[in-house]
Amino acid sequence: GSSTAVWWTIDGWDAKDLAPRVTIQESEELWPLKNKVVESVLTINALTPSDLQKNYTCFARNSQGIKSRQVILARKAPNYMIELGCALGFTLLIVVTSIVVYHCWWIEIILLYRLYFGTDETVGDGKEYDVYVSYARNAEEEEFVLTTLRTVLENDYGYKVCVYDRDSLPGGIITDETLACIWKSRRLLVILSSNYLVNGTQSLLELKAGMENMINTGQIKVILVEFEPVRKMGHVKELKRLKTVSTTIKWRGVKSQDLSSRDRKST
Repeated sequence: GSSTAVWWTIDGWDAKDLAPRVTIQESEELWPLKNKVVESVLTINALTPSDLQKNYTCFARNSQGIKSRQVILARKAPNYMIELGCALGFTLLIVVTSIVVYHCWWIEIILLYRLYFGTDETVGDGKEYDVYVSYARNAEEEEFVLTTLRTVLENDYGYKVCVYDRDSLPGGIITDETLACIWKSRRLLVILSSNYLVNGTQSLLELKAGMENMINTGQIKVILVEFEPVRKMGHVKELKRLKTVSTTIKWRGVKSQDLSSRDRKST
């Protein structure tokens, strides 16, 4: 019978003449009854855009005649999975980093935002003060509130602070003036100490008024500052409830005096 052959042409030229840029590998597999399968693989090294425009034809000849098939080269569709994966990974990294940064330095972030960009919480809420300070009326706590705390909040961070003994109207009824000052404030800052928990004091009146305002209207936020360790507070039910839902900041004396300390910033 006739000999068998398989060959390639590129734009009518024999592909073997285009070596070494084009290589052809052939293999044969013998089948029963003297049949065989011939495989011819054409490889183009360093493919260029012009190669996509050429005509590739594979010819096969045996005793039955000659047959040919054309091959069309197409540009591979771009795979965006890598770029998409990188973008998602980068986004996730930013989100995780932001969460970690906020978790570690949320106090500094809030204070810096207020210091440089201000805040819109004062618009339309009818409040006059940012914070009302509630404390036991004795020499040590008064010095802390009027000297240290007021200076930090007003001078360093621009808060409007209401201190009853300084900002209330003279000659008024203590109960009425206390409630009025608290209603004009956005936050109630409670300076906790053993003296604060004495029954019948103005400080407990302020605590109960702030607690009632927070529960009934939600227009005031109560923040606890532990000026000194307080062991027995169970008899003040308002304070016990507040400890479970409000922020408690521990004042550490000399360690908290530095402007950069987190205790001072938290306050």
